[in-house]
Amino acid sequence: MGYDLVASLRRKMGAVRHLDISTAARSLRAAFGGAAKPAAPDRPASDRPASNRPATDRPASDRPLRRRQRLGQAVADLAARRAPDPAALPRPELPDLDPRSFECAAGRRDYRLFVPPQKPAGLLLMLHGCLQTPEDFALGTGINALAAEHGLVVAWPEQAPTDNARSCWNWFDPEHQHRGAGEPAILASLAKELRTEFRVPRARTFVAGLSAGGSMAAVLGEAYPEAFAAVGVHSGLACGTAHDGRSALAAMRGAPAAARPLMPASRSPRVIVFQGTTDHVVHPMNADRVMARACALADVRPSRESHAPIGERTVGRSVARRPDGTAAAELWMIEGTGHAWSGGNRDGSFTDAAGPDASAEMLRFFLEAA
Repeated sequence: MGYDLVASLRRKMGAVRHLDISTAARSLRAAFGGAAKPAAPDRPASDRPASNRPATDRPASDRPLRRRQRLGQAVADLAARRAPDPAALPRPELPDLDPRSFECAAGRRDYRLFVPPQKPAGLLLMLHGCLQTPEDFALGTGINALAAEHGLVVAWPEQAPTDNARSCWNWFDPEHQHRGAGEPAILASLAKELRTEFRVPRARTFVAGLSAGGSMAAVLGEAYPEAFAAVGVHSGLACGTAHDGRSALAAMRGAPAAARPLMPASRSPRVIVFQGTTDHVVHPMNADRVMARACALADVRPSRESHAPIGERTVGRSVARRPDGTAAAELWMIEGTGHAWSGGNRDGSFTDAAGPDASAEMLRFFLEAA
């Protein structure tokens, strides 16, 4: 390929990296002079036919074809994830949410804020999933009503389509997986500002999310362990599981993933994980990875404590305890639940009203050691 084509592809593949698939697909088709045909799924190395011809001996005409197949496969894998119409995203009216905006050196985000009727005693950041809005997520989880009982300020940051085509937090992008830059820096700085405004201690500052939001919550727990006392990950993935859009989709399907090296912290956040066993968006294996990583950071081992019906679902619950008996990590595997917030309000998106109340259990976990 010529220099101009290579440069063009580098620019266009940036759209794939951020899951802007409709733009990426059009750009790639234009670059190659036509639509790329989807290639067959990659097979394990053991299943591929052997070749005795060294790669350097392949005909020149064969090498561009293989590049086209790889790029075509990348587009085919992501083709179902097209950008939504921003106006079509659910945004129910919730009068108890105050619209605000926050800006720091790392960037700017709008957010909604819930303030309890009594003196604030804690702070919770709630990170929505893809194709959701703060209002929709607040309605579906019902967290604000519980926060009013416990005196928690709740911030609902918004990831707009201008930040990600599907309004996903960019947990899979290396630019947004570490401290000091990107979305982790924005969210941690927001938490710090609100903690100062409402005079909330770190011991009562928490973050939780669903799907992409849960994955970003896991990133925050590792990137800023001094900022959050506990983390809630619902249907999310472990920090460092992916490094681009394609590896993110592979990890979501349960493919083996090279985990990022652990960065031990003197006070790593406590972690609670919720996962449905019939989730076809995020493979349940990812919940085990989040749990294993949390246990490794806290230097504890989990034990299975219960397997029993809760509500209309059967739940397998594992807990890893510190020497003082407090839970460093909990894992709730909910049988029969898909990609949805367990125990959520049916009027919100991605909720399963039949499951145990994840919102109540998260707050119980957050506050029991605060």
